[in-house]
Amino acid sequence: MTSTFKNLAIAAVGTIMLTLGISKLAEAAVITFDSLSPGEIVDNQFLDLGVDFNGTSAILSLETGLDPTYPPVSGNNVAYNYVSNALSVNAVGSTWDSVGAYITGIGQITLTAYDADNRVLGTTSTSGSNYLNADTGLSPNIFLKVATSNIAYVKFMAEPGFGANSFTLDNFSFETSPVSCPAP
Repeated sequence: MTSTFKNLAIAAVGTIMLTLGISKLAEAAVITFDSLSPGEIVDNQFLDLGVDFNGTSAILSLETGLDPTYPPVSGNNVAYNYVSNALSVNAVGSTWDSVGAYITGIGQITLTAYDADNRVLGTTSTSGSNYLNADTGLSPNIFLKVATSNIAYVKFMAEPGFGANSFTLDNFSFETSPVSCPAP
């Protein structure tokens, strides 16, 4: 009797998906940067996941000079803003429904999500410096997340007055929007 119920439930979900025109459910992914080499520029290495870092960040590793007051969440590597006070990441192939990452910075760091027309969809930020033993008392690796539909790209930005090398990012996570198709 249990397998009959399970088969009916699967059939019902499939029928609902076809009726609603949903051909693919939302997918979540996490990029840890541990597959990259220290000093490597983070650019298009994750295009197959639908993510383009636009060459605005590079890799630091605990093994090759990462300041231990900016610890990674996982593994040994983090990305950092090596070009300017901002790090830009684009969705490729579909938009995102949420984007987040663990951030450690010398000052307030803001995550802003934009749609394809450059309209701000949402923003969140750390409330100040959060490297290990910062005088703010904030812990390293604050998770910043924006959850809203149609995110085409995001920017992580240090507050004015801070330039390149002012924050690290680890475990970049995103959820893609479901793909729909017309109902039959």
